[in-house]
Amino acid sequence: QAAFDESLYIFEREYDYAASFKVISDALEMVEAGVTDRFVTSYEKTREQIRF
Repeated sequence: QAAFDESLYIFEREYDYAASFKVISDALEMVEAGVTDRFVTSYEKTREQIRF
């Protein structure tokens, strides 16, 4: 929860999207290695489907 709160703060208040993504990604990777890459891949596929 702490990483989520920090990430959200950085995203909404500092507009540093890369730093926000890094904070939440680091926390998720500690729980399940590789989850960030899977999330990004899934997002990119979904984005492509919406665009076309």
